[in-house]
Amino acid sequence: MKVEFATSRSQEIYEMADLAVIGISPFNSYFSEGQIARLAKWAQSHFKRVMFFIPDNAAEYTQIALGYEEEKARKRARRQCHYLHNKVYRASGSCAIDSELVDSEWLKQSELYSRWLYQFEQEFHLNDGFREGCLEASRWVLEHHLAEEEVTVEMVSIAVRYLLAELPVILHSADIVGTDSSCFCYHSCPRYLDDLFHESGQEAAGERNGYVIVRNDGE
Repeated sequence: MKVEFATSRSQEIYEMADLAVIGISPFNSYFSEGQIARLAKWAQSHFKRVMFFIPDNAAEYTQIALGYEEEKARKRARRQCHYLHNKVYRASGSCAIDSELVDSEWLKQSELYSRWLYQFEQEFHLNDGFREGCLEASRWVLEHHLAEEEVTVEMVSIAVRYLLAELPVILHSADIVGTDSSCFCYHSCPRYLDDLFHESGQEAAGERNGYVIVRNDGE
């Protein structure tokens, strides 16, 4: 696997090798069972602890933004995430990887997750720069789903709830999980997330958290 780091601090945290949190996106064909197995093997070879993060309940917001009625969006998200859960379990089992799964049920038990989510929601309402950055990142996601259709302001205002639900895990998983350091691992890094990890004055990302871009060799 090819590894890149969002910041020099991310590289330092990677070298600590405490925890990898691997993001798995619903409705993304990149995450085949084989790809999940490759990610699991890579993470197990370097980190002491491996967790997969599936933002299952939050996935409905993207589906609503794409035009599905709420109940249908909820069913689509639930069905897709159940499918992803099974992929993760099968992939981990096939290569004998001892991994854990972070989803909405896991996060419901975390007071720290709820606290960080509330803080980011308040920041979204009160901080113009933060709000615009989150909206732009959500627009970027929707544009990947809608190749030629126009992404409207209303669509982005719904889809951003997915990002806000993810941010505590991306930026503060070391606190939430209770470990010395944590690397969030994904195959790309939207520009605004990259900005948050570089924005030391805002301190959006906890100093014990890094962001690692992981791609297959040749990608």
